[in-house]
Amino acid sequence: MYSICISPKPDTSISCSKERVFVSKKGTNKNKMAIKIGGAEEVARVKEILTKDTQISIYKDLRSNLGLLARSNYIKIVNYMFASSMLDVKLIGEGGSCYCKIEENSYAAKILTLRPEKLNLSIDLMSMNCRNDKWQLENSLSKIIVKWKKREATITRYITEVMEGLDKWEDEWKNEVYNLLVLNMESEINNELVNSMWARHDISFNKMTRDHDDLTDRTGSYRFGTKNEWLSRLDRNNALEPLQYHIQRGLPPYSQRITKSKCAEIDTKELLELFNRAFANLKAKNANDCGNSEKYNFDILHRPYPSAGGIYEQKFYLLKTESKNSEKSARVMNYNCSYRNFVSQEGNEKLQQLIASYLKRCWVSSEAPAYILLITGIYPALSYKYNNIAYRLMLLNAGCALSSFYEACRSLNIGCCPGGTGPTKAITKLLGVDEHIETPVLEVGFGKHTPG
Repeated sequence: MYSICISPKPDTSISCSKERVFVSKKGTNKNKMAIKIGGAEEVARVKEILTKDTQISIYKDLRSNLGLLARSNYIKIVNYMFASSMLDVKLIGEGGSCYCKIEENSYAAKILTLRPEKLNLSIDLMSMNCRNDKWQLENSLSKIIVKWKKREATITRYITEVMEGLDKWEDEWKNEVYNLLVLNMESEINNELVNSMWARHDISFNKMTRDHDDLTDRTGSYRFGTKNEWLSRLDRNNALEPLQYHIQRGLPPYSQRITKSKCAEIDTKELLELFNRAFANLKAKNANDCGNSEKYNFDILHRPYPSAGGIYEQKFYLLKTESKNSEKSARVMNYNCSYRNFVSQEGNEKLQQLIASYLKRCWVSSEAPAYILLITGIYPALSYKYNNIAYRLMLLNAGCALSSFYEACRSLNIGCCPGGTGPTKAITKLLGVDEHIETPVLEVGFGKHTPG
């Protein structure tokens, strides 16, 4: 038999008064949380459960027995502790052996809900991979992660069933792991509070960065740091103020955040011209500055920007987030550099909104840009030649492509501003590509000022 057991981590401090339960990490009051439970008897029961190695069924039983307000506060305490890495959640087998760990991977992670768990689970946007001799199953929106040792065949078979959508939930422990996955799917916690946070982006900052020989754990924690010297140097007023210089001087916009309500419609013809100027394949004979150099013979193709080895592994996509276009054109399109045209792709409203929401947060603006450029890179196209520096070169190549896009935008009076590295799995799902082959590298919002 298996069971899920929950216990406080060593650095967790739990105390109580007659009416309140207090939780924090030892040595600091920064993460301290106090929630009113009710009478002294209820407070004592909650504290006893939180401070011991307890099965999840007991957590659930107490949730059901408490009064409505006390139940809600109790659930808040448990979820807060889970999301703040104050609880260990383990799958325990006979003899007390730990078979796998279930870890929070977001500030919004849940272990209990107010309503009963639903026994249905969409496996879209989930992935299973092996790191450091451990398998891990992760909801791609990074709300929860399950890790277990590679040699544990029973759990591997179970997770394979999850990934293949087979309904073979025979044992109680399988249902418990299943429930936890259900609790932490995006549909359960997709609200304005969560969308306003950087949880998805900062906790799971484009894991391809670490997979491809860039071994630094870049989680973007600088956005939350309270003792970060760079944070104290940031002039937030200046960063949040829109750049008015180009507008006042009547100059073309350069690096501007033009959001949907301030953006004029850009028809497909002009969008195509923009992408042509930035990314189109050029024959040497069409370039004015090639001269008679042997390097630039007429059979070689080039683009308006450099690329390592002349490989040009980038692919470019256009995502329209605004709805005022009079044309009945696709919202997601792939730009073909050779044929200089757009190829329509099947969209997905939820994923499009997720990507647009990311750009809105990154821009620190009230709304998303009307148009988004998505730049991806075909990683194997570089790795076969450049091996362990391939991912770094792909980032450098994307910077060169971005510079070319900036120049093209300026030539057409279009303002643009990049957003960084957004929700990788949502982008690859939207584009229908394998993230281990075609990797999202950069997202750029752009738009054109409305007349007047």
